[in-house]
Amino acid sequence: MQTRAFFVFGLSAAGFFSCVSIAKANPVIDVMQATTKLANRKSNGTCLLVRINKDGREDRIVAVTAAHVLQQMTGPTCQLIVREKRTDGSYVRKEQTLAIRSGDKPLWVQHARHDAAAIEIPPAIARSIGHTVALDQIPRNVNDLTDFNAASEVWMPGYPAQLESTPAGFSVLRRGTVASFPLTPESKYPRYLVDYSVVRGDSGGPVVFVEKDPNGQDRTARIVGVISGQHREREQLNSLFEQKTVHRYMGLGIVVHAQFIREIIDQLNKGT
Repeated sequence: MQTRAFFVFGLSAAGFFSCVSIAKANPVIDVMQATTKLANRKSNGTCLLVRINKDGREDRIVAVTAAHVLQQMTGPTCQLIVREKRTDGSYVRKEQTLAIRSGDKPLWVQHARHDAAAIEIPPAIARSIGHTVALDQIPRNVNDLTDFNAASEVWMPGYPAQLESTPAGFSVLRRGTVASFPLTPESKYPRYLVDYSVVRGDSGGPVVFVEKDPNGQDRTARIVGVISGQHREREQLNSLFEQKTVHRYMGLGIVVHAQFIREIIDQLNKGT
């Protein structure tokens, strides 16, 4: 948790000075706690847990990820990491078995045109999940955001090469900048670039932008996309005795716009 201290000094009625300390939560860490890993023998990636409020009914939780993460998984299940917080403030890593297919039928919903998908978390697992993001943190349109554009700072929690930042199973948090212009309209520019190095295992992770209030203070973490892939340069090398192809990674992540995350969650809701 990031703490900011504001000290207000004044002479009280008793003649003493007083001070007030105000702590403010870091909105990026809130998203980091709602980010977790999906993995099985053939595929692994990152997902974001989103809570959907239902009037008069138990809230639903869906996992948002890149469609190819689930498509490449074989078999009926994968493992989802959840974390249990202990009374001393530490966390314990646990794995839950999540059904992803019923026979040959996928249990997830994926976007018809873009690399984004969502799968509902069964109530038995959902009750063990402590941290989620609210649906309204995912904007329907880039124009709904304040000051989000090329050169904006963004944060990416993920699991590069399946790496976990702590034994509790938390993701690795990295920072980058938006490297594309223009970002709208999303119908013409459904993907954009972020200047950071994507590694296998990062796919499906959220891209986080922190909006500021009028005073320039951090206000709200907004989910502005999902990691879909990376750019690389391919070069064919020829010599007298061998030929080989070399791939050079360019340090540019490919992001699917948040609008399409909202569309698949809407689609998932219509199916129930």
